Amino acid sequence: MQMDYYTLYQDFFTKLCQSGLSASDAFISITHRYLDGLPARKGKRKLNKNDRNSAFWKSPFWSEVADDYFATEIFPIALTRYLQQDQVTQKDLLQSILDRSPNSLCQAVKYSQIFLSPDHIRWQEICSLNMNQNMKFAAFIKRCEEIQQEQSRLYFGVKVFEDELEQISPLDVLVYASLYAFKHIIFPSGGQAKLEWNLDSEVFEKNKNAIEKILLWKLKNCDDNFFNLTEQKIAKSLKNHMVPFLFSDDVPSKQKAQSELFLRIFEQLVSAHLKLNEFSTNVVDWFCFSEGYNFDGEKPEQSQWALNGKKLKALHIYWFHRALDEFITSGLAKQSFGLPENDEWNRWAHIKAIRTNIELQEIFGLNDEITVSNGIKIELFRILLSVELMSVFYQNDFILPFFRYYEQTGSWQSALRDLAMDGLANGMQNRFPITFAERHEKAKALRGWTCSEKWPQGNQKKAEKLLEFWTNDLKSLAIHLRSPIGRPFPEFHERPVLKIGRYLFTLPWMMCTQNNSTAAINNLRRLGNYRKERLSETHRIELRLASAFEEHDFQVMSNFEFPTNDMKHVGEIDLICFRDDHLFVFEIKSTYLRKTLHEAWFHQTNTLRKAGQQLKRKREAIIYAIENKIMFEKKFKLDKFSCRQNIHSWIIDTSIEYDHQYFSTFLKVSLQEILIALRNERHLLKNSESFFHSIQEEMFNKKRIVSDDLYPNGFSAGRFAQIIEKGEVWDVIDN
Repeated sequence: MQMDYYTLYQDFFTKLCQSGLSASDAFISITHRYLDGLPARKGKRKLNKNDRNSAFWKSPFWSEVADDYFATEIFPIALTRYLQQDQVTQKDLLQSILDRSPNSLCQAVKYSQIFLSPDHIRWQEICSLNMNQNMKFAAFIKRCEEIQQEQSRLYFGVKVFEDELEQISPLDVLVYASLYAFKHIIFPSGGQAKLEWNLDSEVFEKNKNAIEKILLWKLKNCDDNFFNLTEQKIAKSLKNHMVPFLFSDDVPSKQKAQSELFLRIFEQLVSAHLKLNEFSTNVVDWFCFSEGYNFDGEKPEQSQWALNGKKLKALHIYWFHRALDEFITSGLAKQSFGLPENDEWNRWAHIKAIRTNIELQEIFGLNDEITVSNGIKIELFRILLSVELMSVFYQNDFILPFFRYYEQTGSWQSALRDLAMDGLANGMQNRFPITFAERHEKAKALRGWTCSEKWPQGNQKKAEKLLEFWTNDLKSLAIHLRSPIGRPFPEFHERPVLKIGRYLFTLPWMMCTQNNSTAAINNLRRLGNYRKERLSETHRIELRLASAFEEHDFQVMSNFEFPTNDMKHVGEIDLICFRDDHLFVFEIKSTYLRKTLHEAWFHQTNTLRKAGQQLKRKREAIIYAIENKIMFEKKFKLDKFSCRQNIHSWIIDTSIEYDHQYFSTFLKVSLQEILIALRNERHLLKNSESFFHSIQEEMFNKKRIVSDDLYPNGFSAGRFAQIIEKGEVWDVIDN
């Protein structure tokens, strides 16, 4: 069926111009429509991406586009879509853009990363452009080629060592990953016995990412028979690849040499991935998505991304202080937690679970209970506590004993051997660097963590569901990796219990060093994006924020829609608040924690871009309603309100990416910042000695010093607006 290019976008362009919109503004509006995947249909026909690409890039209105449109922020984003596809070609389009706005073409090339695929038709088209009049663009293309060549070299380095490990299985990879971790991650080479307790440890995070890439490669290429795992197969893997390092005296020299060779190759493969990941993160991603990079691709000294990292660390401290306060005020600090030797560790596990529980409820709208598979409801806190207690178990029963043995022997291998022998001497317990058990056995061990008044002996079914929540089924993951559908899949830290067949495997080194707070948030918000409860949680975020404003004597209206037919296009307004002659209009977005600049850029150019457009329509409609007395004046007593400067329209997001930047002229801020400002708790973003050294009531200092008080003259809506718009909440952290 031949697409009618003219009517799909041209009629819309004509309609906008007839309504009084300038041609430039009409082009921008159409571009947003294209990026939003609209229209979805033409008549009864459902349109796909190719239909819209053809219609947009072949529309007649391009002959009317002025140069200033090509220089807008939104045009390179649209051009990125053109470069990433190969179905639609518009003759002379790229040459025209190069001649009129070379910087926009550079931006689109970087955003699309098309230069990393030298055989792609669009990259070949770009390389064939006439650059004689723009030597700066030619230098940019040369820089792109240099990056592509270096990345190809690093990919080849990975491939060389992958080929040498072709014969080992995913389970063997887990074994070598565990050996590698105890040799290199827990103890940096040449260092003293020291666990990296910092949850954001670069050593741990970089190595974990590299190891994860290796396992994903192996899962994608392994035989499906691997997942029919038996005890015999597990025993064979451990005998061939782990026993030679733990009990070398009893192993034939040939087998020992083979396993040592595999470990060396594994170390080289990890090193190759570390180099590739470092290049991808610090060169490719920075070059493509950092706003601080200039035309020539020089890296900026300071970045918004680095500041975001500091904010996340400060927020981690903030929620921990909040948890410690609740732990003390609830009376839990005076209770005992298990055996005396485990009491302090279990206390910290409870505080950490409280921390994440508060954040998930206040920021992400979760309730006390969540529904897991088969409709079973489990307390959110119990889910969070389970992973914290698992971390505590591996710290106490694996890592700390390993430290002691290492200090005695000075050898990571000897320490692992003594750790394993200690387990065998104490009831044949598994103290290997990797542990495993069948599902029902593992759940039985966790059953005690489900005890309640109703279930004093615990509940086996709920224990199984706790495990299931944290379990990553590697067979399902392998199938997903081979599928062309690019849906999110769980990362190691998000679901750290690894299922192979009927067995569940855990890696002690990972369980005791990962950030369980991030794991829980992304498990529920990134991987759980399609949960049935997601919609109600999003609504709950809005209601709880509304309640926070009502506590400060704001008049509040949430989820408002204009009843008049001619304003239906405006859509639902998430939150409207009024106090002290200041009107606040909020567009609220609920997302997850991102770990790469590429993910953050996608969030910026999709979710936040759309939010800016949505807020633009809603603000205009509210101003129109106020000035024409259509509504609001009765609800908010706005009959005398006429100061547009006192209307604050903000995008509020659960993530902190692109904080204090503007989208369609509207400020974007994090929900955390809003709540901290309302609660006047800027001081809790800072560290304190008692935070780390004691959880006793008398050691916890909640006092706010004068310089941290956001409202020295009392709370007012004007002062609140000033705090947010100037970013004063973050003044306590080192920028």
